[in-house]
Amino acid sequence: MNNHLLIIMRHAKTEPVGSVPTDFERELTERGRRDAKKMGAWLRQEKLLPGAIITSPAARTVHTARIVSKVLDLKTKQIIEDREIYEAALSDLLPVIARHAAGHRCLLLIGHNPGMEELLQYLSADHPEPNKEGKVLTTAAVAVLDYGHGAITTGKGSARLLCLTRPRD
Repeated sequence: MNNHLLIIMRHAKTEPVGSVPTDFERELTERGRRDAKKMGAWLRQEKLLPGAIITSPAARTVHTARIVSKVLDLKTKQIIEDREIYEAALSDLLPVIARHAAGHRCLLLIGHNPGMEELLQYLSADHPEPNKEGKVLTTAAVAVLDYGHGAITTGKGSARLLCLTRPRD
């Protein structure tokens, strides 16, 4: 596929709040590690191989990125930590994409809700369907936005939602 793709992924399942001194340090649970590996395998099966993974520097997102990159046989230098993704709102995430999209046909962004879900709903020309609990981006969920032959941009409704998959679906 020669289309430009932006893959939006929420970090995998984590330890509960308060289990470590700060939210930034929260790690993945065993289920989180399994789900991250499962979603990496799904990306590989679908031949969705990003040129770079842009991730929040929080422990849970970095760990998710490392698991996914290992399954995809990516080099660790392809993982880029961007502080702006941590606790980011939509207005924070759009410049992150603009900064990192140049030169990539496929880019994977791993971050946190509610910002990642807001980003998906903003960029997608299609309405992402929530699961039976009413959530769009559950932990480790992956949404693939297709920009066609044009570059990855940050305009409202600028991409088609190619697919949305969740580890529990």
